[in-house]
Amino acid sequence: MDMKSRELTEHKAVHRRLLREHEELEKQYAQLLAEHNAMVTVAEEKQDNMEDGEEDGEETKAVRMQIRAGTRGHPLVRPFVAHSRTLLATGGSARSIREQLLLNGRFFLGEEDYIHFTEEMPEVRWFQIQREGMGLESMVLTFIRLAKAERVDQWGFDETSLDGVATLNQWCRIVEDNEAVVLTIECAGLLPGSTSAQVTKHVKATWERGAKVVAMVRAELGDSADDLVPVVHGGVHLSKLNGSMHDTCNTANLVAKKVNCFYTCLTLTPCQSLTPCFFQVKVLRDDSGKALYGEDEWKAMEERNEIAWADFPCANHARNLHFDAFNRNFASFVKETLGPALEVKTFQPLPLSQSRSLTTPYLCSFTSSRP
Repeated sequence: MDMKSRELTEHKAVHRRLLREHEELEKQYAQLLAEHNAMVTVAEEKQDNMEDGEEDGEETKAVRMQIRAGTRGHPLVRPFVAHSRTLLATGGSARSIREQLLLNGRFFLGEEDYIHFTEEMPEVRWFQIQREGMGLESMVLTFIRLAKAERVDQWGFDETSLDGVATLNQWCRIVEDNEAVVLTIECAGLLPGSTSAQVTKHVKATWERGAKVVAMVRAELGDSADDLVPVVHGGVHLSKLNGSMHDTCNTANLVAKKVNCFYTCLTLTPCQSLTPCFFQVKVLRDDSGKALYGEDEWKAMEERNEIAWADFPCANHARNLHFDAFNRNFASFVKETLGPALEVKTFQPLPLSQSRSLTTPYLCSFTSSRP
């Protein structure tokens, strides 16, 4: 392609871009004009109602609670959308927020205005979509903050079941502006299962998705990407992890580090896994680091103490480990020494094998209720 043809192609590309920007500005201007006209109309109606109320000597209830613009298609006005999202951000469900708005309208509006208000109110599905959108926006902003961070001092997770469905919470601790902050990566993320391998696979997929999200945002920003969304040490990358925090069950311990079937976790319960688990987060962190920096450089970084891995059990769980250990040892002692005698002298056997943690309360109630 000669110089003239190249310049012509570039001019056409610039022209198309300017045309798109012009069309977008026209749309924004039309929307702002519609909102302005709607606000003027509401203000005039409010003034008329106030004047009518003064003439009739009655208290007026008319206030500005507009939902849709009077333009073609009757789009929702921005103030209503912003107000609805603010209400959803308090934690209410889509249905409850919609009902709350209707109750507010019933209190503040007159009869005719309230009927019009209910007719314009969007359905529950619209509120659900807004809630989903807020969650996605929050996730994107969280990943952007992760991409900017120099390192992740601690990454935490907790697997639990909600109505029989396995879910996962993830969070991490980073430093921003010389202050430690905690970021929520996901809350009640759906899992295909609750095994250590399935949880670890989900964690890896979540961080890979975060990296793709940041890349998409940077692509939209163009030349401003490095200023607005900088990528530090790989961005959303597992190699930035320097430790984990989790509860003390077998699955959590397996996810947190590479183990084999002889490992005994902090609950003093032998691991029930029949095969070694090779897909743990620490292993993923090391593999990610080797892929990003190279195996030799990653090893050198470990030798220079530039990376670390600190595995912490949740204090809320760990504080009960001593009691669990005592209950197991005490139950075993009672079963071996007093179990047969108590079974003979009581009308019902001690539930030693069914519930170890209830052994001590059972004995206390037995000794206090019988001579």
